[in-house]
Amino acid sequence: AEKLAGEPLTQVEKGPWLCRLRYAPDGRFLAAGSRDGTLERWEVATRGKKAEKLGNGTMCLAISPDSKWLAVGHENATIAI
Repeated sequence: AEKLAGEPLTQVEKGPWLCRLRYAPDGRFLAAGSRDGTLERWEVATRGKKAEKLGNGTMCLAISPDSKWLAVGHENATIAI
């Protein structure tokens, strides 16, 4: 069933602070960065989650207009694409 606006997609578990959140322009996924450098990506259609540790604390997230690229800036001045 299609999600209605305002309905929860998921609940963030206890853990490192969630500090950045971006919704893909094409509506397929939601990306969240945490203070410990973990990046979580939720697929909207399946509610599936993929998480990976990319570096130190997430300072910024950006998603390309075509939703094919996700860039993450970390507090240690590194960038992951």
